[in-house]
Amino acid sequence: MNRDSDSVKQEMWSEAARRDAFYYSADSRRNWEEEDFFLSGASDAENFTTDFFEEMNFNPRGKKMLDIGCGLGRMTRAFASMFDEAYGVDFSEEMIEKARDLNMHIHNLTFLVNNGRDLTIYEDNTFDFCFSYFVFQHITSMQILASYIREIARVLKPGGLFKFQVRARYSFAGRIRIPRFIGNFVHTKLLRYDLLIGLLALLLRRDMVKVKAYSGISLSRQQLEELLSALPLAAIQITENGGLWCSGRKAVGETPV
Repeated sequence: MNRDSDSVKQEMWSEAARRDAFYYSADSRRNWEEEDFFLSGASDAENFTTDFFEEMNFNPRGKKMLDIGCGLGRMTRAFASMFDEAYGVDFSEEMIEKARDLNMHIHNLTFLVNNGRDLTIYEDNTFDFCFSYFVFQHITSMQILASYIREIARVLKPGGLFKFQVRARYSFAGRIRIPRFIGNFVHTKLLRYDLLIGLLALLLRRDMVKVKAYSGISLSRQQLEELLSALPLAAIQITENGGLWCSGRKAVGETPV
């Protein structure tokens, strides 16, 4: 059966939330204890932002941030301790419901469901920092990925910072580059067929929820630079470290059309 990729994604992430929300949000280990789960998020939040904030002379106190694809708020909770206000969005209602329950004692932390395509639930120039980790590589459409990057530029205040990660180009055994269209075809076209999903999961002994939920497109540095070139996002740095990390600042006095 061929179904809309957005509906497949939402269904799979809802199933992931019901099965084991901690594991599918951070699959580095099984059987997470709640305390360890959020401690890992605090460690990642610190590692991914401390040097960047110092380099940009950015003090999060008194400011607002947005965590895109927040899941259970593993890292959003840590950001709430850095910023005056932290917001998390996710297109899985089940994940957001669980995030609210797990973090109800933190009063400067807000979780909302978005549509999985944009950030229209927020007004222009709302946030001082936008962040996303291990999320955009699950997007199966270049149009949607481009939309999110444009939306980051829109919802950021002039001078605000951004940092996000996308899937880098595929390679085989770390050496041979796989043409991007082949990887993207597998992740965005073939994986829309349930029969193929089941066969792949069986042959590779993979979790079917993971195969479906984790699929997404990959980008080259050049493609990412092209997406950013028309936007008011300055001081851009792109590094390859577990994917392509992109960070920088929104130009002062600029708002995208």
